[in-house]
Amino acid sequence: MVPIIIDIVVVLIVVLFLVLGIKRGLIKTLQGFLSSIIVIALVVVSLVPITNLVINGTEWDNQLALKLETSFADKIPNAYANISYYDLYETGEEVLVYEINNQKLDYENIFEGSTLKFLGIGKLLKPQIEGQLKADNGPEEVLLISVLTETVTKYIFLAIMSIVLLIAYKLVFWIIFKLLDKLSSNLYIMHFLNKTLGAIVGFLLGAVVILIITTIIQLLSPLDFMTPVNAHLEQTALTKFLMDNNFLLAFVQKYVDISKLTAILPKKE
Repeated sequence: MVPIIIDIVVVLIVVLFLVLGIKRGLIKTLQGFLSSIIVIALVVVSLVPITNLVINGTEWDNQLALKLETSFADKIPNAYANISYYDLYETGEEVLVYEINNQKLDYENIFEGSTLKFLGIGKLLKPQIEGQLKADNGPEEVLLISVLTETVTKYIFLAIMSIVLLIAYKLVFWIIFKLLDKLSSNLYIMHFLNKTLGAIVGFLLGAVVILIITTIIQLLSPLDFMTPVNAHLEQTALTKFLMDNNFLLAFVQKYVDISKLTAILPKKE
């Protein structure tokens, strides 16, 4: 009886998505799912260029960096140390050093004894410092507090622009889908296509959900507590067919190392 119920549940899940697809139509079905994917992709692609455009076209970054410098100066060890390349160990190889009180010291120790060293701020800033020193016509030395505030400012701007772009793109897609939904309501052929394609997409989404659930169950199958579940699944018809032809499972087993996820759980004897 249980195997039959399992197959019925699988069918009902797909039918539910199919009915929801017909009811909502293609436009509303895709509005949340597809638009979210496109919006995220657009944000990722346009974030850096647009942020640079804002930074280069305004003085906002300089104003923020100045305020951050005022706030950070007393809290950062060696804040006004000059950083440059120097053959500190007389090996013929120049390394990053910082100079404080006319004494050159290894850059790796610039935050020694500070929480900033534990947080890895020195390593975070190092590529920025090296980039400025090695740039064509770049300076021979840079000020630690300047690099720090520039870096923090850049991350703040990226975070703010991420939110702004996310809202802007979401609004654009909301307007587009609203217009399409209104158009589909006024034209019969558009209404028919909207409902038909909605049913197809709903069915596909239901199939994907079943596929994901099946894959998770199969990945967990070697575990002790899955023994009775496996016994019931082996007696199903539709579900067993899906499990035997689960291409998602094959992909996961080939490209994803799941041993670390299951190592902490008890295996079957």
